[in-house]
Amino acid sequence: SRFVLRVLVWLIRRIGGAPLRPLLAPIAIYYTLFAVSARRASRRYLARIDRARGRVDRKPGLRETYRHFYSFAEGILDRLSLWSGDYDKFEVVLHGRESMEEIVESGRGAFMVGAHLGNFDMLRLVAREKNIPVNVLMLATNAERINEAFEALCETATPWGRGVGVGGRARPLEGGVFAGVVPRVRR
Repeated sequence: SRFVLRVLVWLIRRIGGAPLRPLLAPIAIYYTLFAVSARRASRRYLARIDRARGRVDRKPGLRETYRHFYSFAEGILDRLSLWSGDYDKFEVVLHGRESMEEIVESGRGAFMVGAHLGNFDMLRLVAREKNIPVNVLMLATNAERINEAFEALCETATPWGRGVGVGGRARPLEGGVFAGVVPRVRR
């Protein structure tokens, strides 16, 4: 809810994200037990993953659903912490840093594709460190409330997917801009 996100933003501004980690377990428990439609969606998602891994006879239970919700909550907290400027709280291992630096030094840009396997917001940390302009194209309409929280934490940054159009984006790549896309997976 917007209210909960506003409270989180207020707390992160005052005490940072780390002291809020103990709240993740009760939040995940709440969603596991009481958020019926979210629990069903989680189980469907986890069952698809199991089928893709060849485990067709396995049904995700409450434990797997809880872990899924906990992981999601942890990712949101990390993202909110990053947007608040707590960059030094994260240890980032970047593979291919030399390639990125070479592209930046040559004045060219690059196009990156994300796959929801990590946290695309970590790219902000790398971009900030090297002063690299980055635009990320993604569907953000389903993330209205969380984008409001991000904007509240960092008014100088534009949330991914806002204010960035698809048309005409190849040209800025020539000037050392990195562009990324997070494709929407169709079911």
